[in-house]
Amino acid sequence: MTKKSTLMTSTSGTPEIDPADLRHYAILVRLTTKRWGVVRKDKRASKAAAEKYGADEKMIGMYKHLINPAQPEFHAIKKMHDAGGNKFRSMVGPWDTEKGGYFIIVHSGMANLEETIREYSEAADQLVDDFIAALPDVIREAKEKLGEELWDESLIPTAQEIREKFVFKLEKDYLPEMPKGNGGNMGMRINKAMSETLAKDVRERTERRFQGCLEDTHKTVRDELEQMLSHMREYGDDIKGSKKKRTFKDGMIDRMTALSNLLPALNLTGDPRIDAMGKLIADKLANETGDELRGNKVAGDQRTKAVREADAARKREVAADVAEELLSNLDDIFG
Repeated sequence: MTKKSTLMTSTSGTPEIDPADLRHYAILVRLTTKRWGVVRKDKRASKAAAEKYGADEKMIGMYKHLINPAQPEFHAIKKMHDAGGNKFRSMVGPWDTEKGGYFIIVHSGMANLEETIREYSEAADQLVDDFIAALPDVIREAKEKLGEELWDESLIPTAQEIREKFVFKLEKDYLPEMPKGNGGNMGMRINKAMSETLAKDVRERTERRFQGCLEDTHKTVRDELEQMLSHMREYGDDIKGSKKKRTFKDGMIDRMTALSNLLPALNLTGDPRIDAMGKLIADKLANETGDELRGNKVAGDQRTKAVREADAARKREVAADVAEELLSNLDDIFG
């Protein structure tokens, strides 16, 4: 079955998404991250505080950390999980917006996603190893800082139990098929009316989710391109109320690279214009370094300052023109 290049449209003009077709080239993904929870309520301290302040015990609670949450090895795991989560969300689109719900990506983007998450997972596993190795010292320090009255050895799991509390896992699922006939894929006998009701429900939920994904992608692309346009056009301008001039960080180029990868991964309709947009962003907005676009001198560059700045100004102008052209075409592509 070939991909659809455009949305099917009903006689009312609203898009009709066929789940049985969409599931042939899109997949649902979810990143699960968990860490050892180190906050506990202390009943004795809560009771003592209630008595001290004349408060109802149900209205007051005293909490403690089992270890210092800012402890370097422990905090490094959180930072890695957060970075991996942010990277995951930059590569996929929203689908099921419930807590713990799935995101969506086309099959062609799945290999890149799996490889990226594998790299983050391996880095996170190494940080967990580092934390477990430091655990005796971490616990000893926590006991000293918490004090004998609040320290409770029974609340500290074994090293292996603590290790198992750290999870960084990519999961995938498939879009649902439409219910078929009396039983079909539902695994139970249902009458025709119920079958039609379930089919209608699946279709409506899929259409809402499809539209939500499309709108989110549209907004993401517009926001990123507008940022790129303003940074390229306004570079070096005075910032009102400040002695500084407007510039940008290297992360701007990294975000353009991420955007060029995101578009083909969320091209759920197989629209060639979306793939072309991703390629143009990669070729024109993500192919220069921040130093090149700012005219900074780097090792081995023999150009004079004037030449560097002139070249950088020209490249910024080209990038701004590309961003502006793409922005002008967004509504035609995304609707």
